[in-house]
Amino acid sequence: MRVLEAKDQVSALVLTAVILVSILFTSLPLVHADYVVDHASFPPDLPGDVTYDGTVNVKDVALVAKAYGSWFPDHGLWNARADVNDDGKVDVKDVSSVAKLFSTVYDTSTTPIAYSKSFEFGVPNTGFSGVWYYLLARIYMPSSFLSNTCFLVGSGYEIGHVVIDTNLTGSTGYGSFNISLGNLTQGYHLLQLTYLAPANGDTISFIVITSAGEPAWLDRFRIYVPNFINVEVRYTVKTETYFPGDTFFLGSSANQHLYVDDFIDDVYVDVGLIWQDWMWDMGVYGAIYAWGDGFMYPLGWQSDWHSITFTFGNKGYSGLLDFLYVSWTNQPAKIGPPKFYASANTENLGNDITLNGGSIYGNSQWASEPGISERNTTILTAYNVSYSDGNNWFNTCLEVTLGNWWAMWSLSSGPSSDVGIPLNFTVANFTSNLPTGLYMGTAFWWTLYFKDLTIDTYSFTDLTITGMEVPAHDIITPEFTIATDFAGITMMTAGALIPGGLVIGSVVGLGVIGVAGVLDYYQGQQVSDYDQTITQANHWQLKSKEPVQLDGQTDNWSESESDLVFLGLRPTGGKHCGSTKVVLKATLQASYWCGLSSVPLQNYPVGDIEITLCIPWFIWP
Repeated sequence: MRVLEAKDQVSALVLTAVILVSILFTSLPLVHADYVVDHASFPPDLPGDVTYDGTVNVKDVALVAKAYGSWFPDHGLWNARADVNDDGKVDVKDVSSVAKLFSTVYDTSTTPIAYSKSFEFGVPNTGFSGVWYYLLARIYMPSSFLSNTCFLVGSGYEIGHVVIDTNLTGSTGYGSFNISLGNLTQGYHLLQLTYLAPANGDTISFIVITSAGEPAWLDRFRIYVPNFINVEVRYTVKTETYFPGDTFFLGSSANQHLYVDDFIDDVYVDVGLIWQDWMWDMGVYGAIYAWGDGFMYPLGWQSDWHSITFTFGNKGYSGLLDFLYVSWTNQPAKIGPPKFYASANTENLGNDITLNGGSIYGNSQWASEPGISERNTTILTAYNVSYSDGNNWFNTCLEVTLGNWWAMWSLSSGPSSDVGIPLNFTVANFTSNLPTGLYMGTAFWWTLYFKDLTIDTYSFTDLTITGMEVPAHDIITPEFTIATDFAGITMMTAGALIPGGLVIGSVVGLGVIGVAGVLDYYQGQQVSDYDQTITQANHWQLKSKEPVQLDGQTDNWSESESDLVFLGLRPTGGKHCGSTKVVLKATLQASYWCGLSSVPLQNYPVGDIEITLCIPWFIWP
């Protein structure tokens, strides 16, 4: 990073102040949706750099300031670049995002590494007429092209609302079209257009070309597709792309909290099939996944011009395909591991209870062989709690580990898909001024426990929860042996204060020794007893019949208790993405006991906790 000139800083601060003050006098309208999307933008590849020039400066603040208060798509000042957080409106959040990174300089080329000269999007016969699609393309204009007028040339059933940057340039057209975009300045431009598909299917194809016949560089694409209820729709996508000579990935950077039912299939380079079936290989060139948080398909070493073709599938939701070509050498951060979402919250703290702080740590163990790879993630939530009423006190560090596992186990009833929910409750340390152990011939001790513990598991439409694989009070049988140790090599680790949530997985990569909890399960281990209080197709709730309890009879004690339950899963659809979500809720309580009494001498309600872990994953029957 570098420090800009003082006048630039002053200008940026003035613009920011004007925007913040205007909030007091502006009533922002609701986000309005046309066609099939409620917003459309490209979040900047480089945080804060909305002008795409490699530096966060007054130009970026000015761009956001000009679009401030606008919304997609009907406001005259709407500029998709200014929608930094991709929520369909330009407001103080976007300003803040840019301001926090002011004066950042990115060490990267401002020209595209790989780029396309044409784009084609094929819609099958859906039976629905008058369906609109929304397309975005980012264009780069080299300096050698600047003396010529640019045109959007192509064909499609009906094209409307062609916008280059913020300028409406085209009128509605049918079939072939040739729309002037004017003289474009050097650098990046955002092309937006709507496309109407007939009921019997059609293809839109276009190229941005100068009057001298030179194709502009198409750098990135976004396609918003409609919700056809439960009808699966498969779209074909094709680009003619130039690669400078490197290992490349076909990658996406969709909103990672938007776990839509989408998938990528049948990836071709020219006429050669690269990937047909979903695979998983965490080797150097093989990070392959296709989830709502994005996807990465390795295209291998590519140079010169090639035709890239693939299928994009969607079912059940309005879908979003956001893709670009990622260089292994120049853009390794974009390739990274999959990301998962976790959150933790503590509320209703008891009298004289203080939550001093907390963190979330996440990890995941992955296998390289696609046939046995398990999308397993575990998070550890740490709590630092203290109590003091002026006379008595205690301090404790507690750890709650929650997992969301997917596995194929060979049970006695045959192969089955399961979601496993491991739970670990650990007292890392506990100290108090009240005596523990034998005192004047009487035993005194503490218990820390969860009461009213519930585990809610949610699945998506095409993945039905069929029931518990391990009945209540059963044990893990010889056919059900588990030997999983999450204390070894991990993929990710991250931390956050409680309350709050975070995406874990973006901090560190492979080869980092994790600090999250050890969960070893073994043949003959007994599992807990749960009531099945909700048994819906895509939502099961299990309630523990007894508290999860730890007893301490000495000062400065530590102890750990583990549990495991599996729910059966049955895919009911074809190839789809989705997520499984596990939510743990419980009241955490400390009690002080005396051996002469059947009830605690004192109960100390600590607080109600809620922990959530979402894992996106992929079905390939």
